[in-house]
Formats: sequence, structure tokens, C-alpha cells
Amino acid sequence: MIVAAPKMIKAPRLNGQRLDAISRRLEQDVASSAIPGAVIMIGSRDQVLFERSVGFRDVTTRDPLQLDAIWRIYSMTKPLVTAAAMSFVEQGLLRLDQADAWEAAP
Repeated sequence: MIVAAPKMIKAPRLNGQRLDAISRRLEQDVASSAIPGAVIMIGSRDQVLFERSVGFRDVTTRDPLQLDAIWRIYSMTKPLVTAAAMSFVEQGLLRLDQADAWEAAP
């Protein structure tokens, strides 16, 4: 199994033990063939706070998964857009009761 060394910047709300537990879980999932590989990245507005890759880009060739791997996310666009929209709601940039999407457009 290929495991990239984690990159972590000290941040007050990041818990190193929890991040280690997440990394160990991903390593276990790769080792048990539950997943071929995974990349996790946590960031703030202007910097990457934690990034880690485990496993393989291609399990047949054992090509390691890199942090800059390109992923086909298929129908994951809906949850990603929803998360972004809810972030806008939290910031007061969007209201859930807006009937016209163009009201929110810049």
C-alpha cells in the first residue's frame, strides 16, 4: 500500500488525533480492498491545513494515488453545489426562500 506523508499546518481547530484516526481508517480500508484509494484535504480560505493520500490510482498496476489526482465525480455535483449553497446561506449571501435564482447572482 502506498501512503503519502501527511502535510499539516498547525491550526487551532484541527485535532491531530482525529486526523490520525481518519488516516488510519483510510489505510485500513485500502488494505482490506474496501476502497482502492482516497485523498483527504482540509483547508481554510487561503491555505491547505491538512492533506493526505493513501492507496492506488490503479490497483492493477499498483500506480500510487497522488494528492493532485484527477477524479471523475459523476453525480457528486449535486451534493457539492448544495454544500456551497448552504455556505452562502450561512454567510447571508443567499436565502432559502428566494424564488428567483437571478436575485442571488452577482
